[in-house]
Amino acid sequence: MEHEWWYADAGQRVGPVQLPELLQRLASDQIRLETLVWQPGWKDWRKLMDVEEIRTQVLEVSREQRHRNPPPFPPNAAQALDSSPNRSSSPITGTPSSEPAEPSVSQVRPWTRFWARLFDISVFGFIFGVVSVLLLPLRMSERWQELLFGMLVLFVWTFVEPVLLSSFGTTPGKWLLRIRLTTTDGQDLSYARALSRSLKVWWRGMGIGFPFVALFTMSLAAGRLRKNGITSWDKEGAFSVKHERVGWLRAIGMALVMLVFFVLQAIGNRL
Repeated sequence: MEHEWWYADAGQRVGPVQLPELLQRLASDQIRLETLVWQPGWKDWRKLMDVEEIRTQVLEVSREQRHRNPPPFPPNAAQALDSSPNRSSSPITGTPSSEPAEPSVSQVRPWTRFWARLFDISVFGFIFGVVSVLLLPLRMSERWQELLFGMLVLFVWTFVEPVLLSSFGTTPGKWLLRIRLTTTDGQDLSYARALSRSLKVWWRGMGIGFPFVALFTMSLAAGRLRKNGITSWDKEGAFSVKHERVGWLRAIGMALVMLVFFVLQAIGNRL
């Protein structure tokens, strides 16, 4: 009997599939040689390229697929094509489709997740600071006071973030960079599960906001995300982080909003 295979896709376990189907998905770029695979009897997941049993077949299929892809059109051939940028041909019928083709997006994007979290914490920190000044008009003149305040902001955000994740599946920063969080079976998060994840991110990923420690933990988490395709907290909690293509307008909008908040914060520190 032929072995059944499972593979990882955006933090989800997909399978079982037979070997021919696995090779076909590689040939169609649905999976890559770096994709993690598993079959009954294995203790751990392995990269597809590291499986000796099928590596030769995988590489051969990948090579043949590349040779079958046509080369780019020469510049003067574009006039013979349909010039409409918003129409593409259906791969089944060959008839024009009114929907533009959506380019594939890597689901392992540590920098995108970093900027989304930085945006959330910066905006929340500014709002938290304004409220704190209005309720408790204390002036922080020492560096250690600012450090403790920043750690407090991060800790409070750990309990606010799950409210947004359980209600909307995203946060302002994640929404701008088109990141959405669900369970691996596609369900919305409960507050308890979202809180459990946020606490692990606060401790393992952000190092509770303590300088140098946070830099180390964030670098470590990013490295593991690149290597394994999933963070430890998402793997343990069976969470799926889904990325979509981010346009320039969203990226510029995020940069402008963060710039405004940083300027306002700088002005507030001088007052």
